[in-house]
Amino acid sequence: MRRADLERGLCACLALLLPEDTQRDEEEARWLARRFPGRAWIAVELMRGGADRARLRRLEGLGLPLCAAGDVHMHGRERRHLQDTLTAIRLGIPLESAGHALYPNGERHLRDRGTLARLYPERLLSETIEIARRCRFSLDELRYEYPEELVPAGETPAGHLRSLTHAGMARRWPGGVPAKVRAQVEHELELIAEADSCSRDGKSKACVPDASRSAIVMSY
Repeated sequence: MRRADLERGLCACLALLLPEDTQRDEEEARWLARRFPGRAWIAVELMRGGADRARLRRLEGLGLPLCAAGDVHMHGRERRHLQDTLTAIRLGIPLESAGHALYPNGERHLRDRGTLARLYPERLLSETIEIARRCRFSLDELRYEYPEELVPAGETPAGHLRSLTHAGMARRWPGGVPAKVRAQVEHELELIAEADSCSRDGKSKACVPDASRSAIVMSY
């Protein structure tokens, strides 16, 4: 994410800075404090490393309040072997060659409150709770709005999606769309139109042309 992505709007959003432990941290903290006054924190991840205390002192001097964060990559410590294996697969190298690409310990898991209380100063945990309190959200608030710039002039979002879908089906089945597929697609298009939304995954323009390579035109 770039600063330009955060320049406009977001008046109700909170921001957390993940420090890189470089000289840029101070500049980024100052910018975030100006852009999100009263709504910005530095997320502190303490992983029982030898430099945790020194890192905490350095971050305290950046001018933003600190909150506790976990950099969670697995639900339990016992899954570290799987995490290491997936990292090696992602890098395309043998596990025994991964070396420093792997995390040095198994702390990046969901830790209980007692453990967190022993690792983090109380004020950091309190700030995390305050952030959670301010994040009021309900799934009922979710409503996809199709980007207007993707809809040709004179067309509705639902109508444009229908045109793209039919074109994709014609490419996928040049000899004729199977009746079962057509019925399923029509059912889904009707649901989308009723919900006044043009795609539940937000990628209809990108995914419909891919119907030429897939038996699935739309999926949720």
